[in-house]
Amino acid sequence: MKALHKTLLAALLGSAAFTAAAQEMRTSYFMETAKFRHQLNPAYISDQRYVSMPFLGNFNVGSVGNFGARTFIYDIDPAQNNGRRYGTFLHPDVSSGQFFSTLGSDDVQGGVYLNMNLISVGFKAWQGNNIIDVNLRSNTDFKLPNQLFRFAKESGANSSYNLSDLGMKSQSYLEVALGHSHAIDDHFVVGAKAKLLFGLAYANLKVKQLDLTLDDNKWEVMGQAEGAVAFQNTHFRMDSKGRLDDLEDFKGGMTGFGVAFDLGATYKVHGMENLTLSAALNDMGGINHSQAQNLKTKDNAKWTFSGFRQAYVASDKSGSQELGHEFDQMGEDLKDMLNLYDTGRKGHGQGLATTLNIGAEYTLPVYDKLSFGLLHSHRINDIYSWNSTMLSARVRPIRLVEVGLSTAFTSTGTQFGGMLTLNAHGFHFFVAADRFVGRLSKQGIPLNSLNSNVAFGIGFPLSAEAHRAQK
Repeated sequence: MKALHKTLLAALLGSAAFTAAAQEMRTSYFMETAKFRHQLNPAYISDQRYVSMPFLGNFNVGSVGNFGARTFIYDIDPAQNNGRRYGTFLHPDVSSGQFFSTLGSDDVQGGVYLNMNLISVGFKAWQGNNIIDVNLRSNTDFKLPNQLFRFAKESGANSSYNLSDLGMKSQSYLEVALGHSHAIDDHFVVGAKAKLLFGLAYANLKVKQLDLTLDDNKWEVMGQAEGAVAFQNTHFRMDSKGRLDDLEDFKGGMTGFGVAFDLGATYKVHGMENLTLSAALNDMGGINHSQAQNLKTKDNAKWTFSGFRQAYVASDKSGSQELGHEFDQMGEDLKDMLNLYDTGRKGHGQGLATTLNIGAEYTLPVYDKLSFGLLHSHRINDIYSWNSTMLSARVRPIRLVEVGLSTAFTSTGTQFGGMLTLNAHGFHFFVAADRFVGRLSKQGIPLNSLNSNVAFGIGFPLSAEAHRAQK
């Protein structure tokens, strides 16, 4: 397990360190056969009795970001570099102008997510539709100021730099939910979900302000940063300087417990029965990570930083350094710059990223198997807040098949997605993506944009499909 500073750099590279704001398949929102759209709006709990395949009912993994691998990794001339083919943006063969042109002026932000259904059971009771849902959630959000990379690349070009809104927040937890939806009449459906949360891992780093000033070839650093880390019941050990280093021997357990709630509703407009409006507010709650170790910079302290080392190189040839090792070294440098110490205090409360979804769907009067939808999503998540406005179309030409397509305009770029569901008697399967995966490196990292995801699932309907009031 990497320490906090390494986790931050792993997130930057889009690695497999999926470690919590929830990730749902937004393309599914208006699809009547999508069994897990209740995760976007609890009013959409399926009206079928249903059980998912254990561990494969809904597997959704993805990433978002306003950058790709090519933002930070460049081709270099092997003839001039002992056969090494690639270098990071810090390599001397990558000019400042080349890197800054690719980087642009925006802060680097993104996230990696995992939403894995362990088991779901749908049933009818209490005059409505119900769901018991058990999921593993794991999400990381990060934001790195543009000035951090300019400082790393050009180092002494300026005598001072100011860094703010640098941070990374990560939670992994088990979610056990009970949901209920209820048709009030032929026009209104309301839904609610209560969730018990069991913390598994947690990390939170936030730099409120960091000032770097050049003095006698050393950078004098002063600022305010704080964080917290927890990994099950395992503690982190400190290095010789008293700073966070790595995990002690693994001990299983929970970091803490919490609760959260979802609320939602749909309204079939009177006099315009082909138009359905909907809204939901999800993940209202949080987790108290009682096992978390708290970190911060020393009050009113100044420290020195020697800067980022410049000649980072990697190669696909045997015996050469690997890119992962080079970015680990950058993580070591970042650790020296932030200079965080354990405060000795345990316990840290953290709210989930609450998400607001507002939708409108119009079904064609002349062909009611085709509809168009508009969904706006806003995630309320401190400096990692995020917006998406999605346009979608879905069609169900035969009872067995439903297809949806979507395009979304988000805080991290324009995205295109799609979803296919197969609904045979006693068997359900879907495959979907909100963000189609673009070109990948050999290591599986998106080259041009970190916006990518994939989802699939298998389930078993236990009753015939019914048509709900809002349809």
